[in-house]
This record gives sequence, C-alpha cells and structure tokens, in this order.
Amino acid sequence: MTRTQRAVSDATAAPADAGAETVGGRSRSNTRRIAFRTLAWLTSLEVLLLFGIPLLEVGFMWLPDATVVATFDDVGVADLVHRGHFNNIGIVAWALVPAILVQLRRPEERVAAMLQAVGIVLAGTVLYGLSGSLRDWLLEELTLLVPILLLAVLHPRARDLVRRPRLDRTMAVLVALAAAPWLAFAA
Repeated sequence: MTRTQRAVSDATAAPADAGAETVGGRSRSNTRRIAFRTLAWLTSLEVLLLFGIPLLEVGFMWLPDATVVATFDDVGVADLVHRGHFNNIGIVAWALVPAILVQLRRPEERVAAMLQAVGIVLAGTVLYGLSGSLRDWLLEELTLLVPILLLAVLHPRARDLVRRPRLDRTMAVLVALAAAPWLAFAA
C-alpha cells in the first residue's frame, strides 16, 4: 500500500473514530496506541538485553569443543556439557526476539508474531515454574511474562489473539513429523 493509499484509508477511517471517547483531550484508541508503542519499545529493549548473548550462542554451539574453549577465556572443558542448554536458550531467543521486534512497525499486521511471543513466554513460565525455585521463577520469568502479556492486551488486534484459528491440516502433519524425533529424545 502506498503512502497516498494509506493517507486516503486513514482519512476515510477518521470519521469512525470521531465518536470515540476522549480522555484528557486524547481519544481512548490514541492513548492505547501510544501505550502500546511505548511498551513495545521498552519490551524490545528488554528482550535484546536478556537474549542478546543467547542469540550468538546458537552459532557458537556448532563450533568444535577445542575452538569454543580457545575462544572464550571463562569456558572450560567442564562447561561444554551445557552446550545443549545454551543452544536451547539461543533457539528460544531467535524465536522470541524477532517476534517482539516486528511489533514496532505495523503491529496490526503481525498478530501471529505476537501469538508466538505470548506462547513462548507462557510455556517458559510454566516449564520454569515446574522445574525451578519460586524465587528464581518470579525474578526471571515474570519480568518477561508481564510486559509481553501487557503488550498482547494493548495490541491493536488483541481480539484476534484470543480467537480460535482454523486448523491447517498440512501444518499439523508437518509439526507432528518434526516433533517425533524430539519426543523420542525426551522419552
């Protein structure tokens, strides 16, 4: 959509907002949009700070053991047993960080990415809550869960986030095929 088409679209949509309730001179939808944008920037900064290093860890995990030990002074041979753990955190980072970052531009077109972010933090919160201590869970998971859930509530298409989607059978078969080796490994 070109800028002119967007301007025409916005101009035709303006009368629908004309009857919107105002709070402090601003329409409620404008206040919500500003709150969403501000929270999206803050949450983006948070996930980049929390997951900046794990984004790089995925690449390092594919290096040979001797290279990893030689590259990092604080990594000893004993630390290499955590490679799978670091790799998993990196994979989660590569799924979560872009899902939040894309909300900074035209979030109304990125409902699936918002659902992905919510799913990741909900699953992480439940799994960490089942396996960790309550104090660690509160400090580590809720600092990520709360802003992302608030972002979902303020999302321009928040109603679409809770709507039940159609089942795509092809995708369901592909997910089942991809999950089979992981389920066998978990068992």
